[in-house]
Amino acid sequence: GQRTLPGYGLTATSMDGIVWRGTASSIQGNVEGIRSPTLVIAATCDNHMTQGEITYDHSAAKDKELVGVEGSDHSFNACKPQYGDVAKRAYDYVDEWLLKPGRFL
Repeated sequence: GQRTLPGYGLTATSMDGIVWRGTASSIQGNVEGIRSPTLVIAATCDNHMTQGEITYDHSAAKDKELVGVEGSDHSFNACKPQYGDVAKRAYDYVDEWLLKPGRFL
């Protein structure tokens, strides 16, 4: 896990007092050194939305985007039937994002 500092605390929209580079498995700490185009995808029916936002904020990439897959759980399954095929929407978005002209040149 992450190391914490005085002032550690969690709210609905933040995680404060955490040493993000305190462990090798920290996505938020590691993304600070990645400058390649970065797409952060968060499922809106999952409890990791705030972590996705923090990952985006820590990204060193100039070309970066945070996207929420509406109605998706962590495995890209619809959390309610009315959301339809969330996996297809997510994968179609990634496909379009990856193929943007000039993104990886």
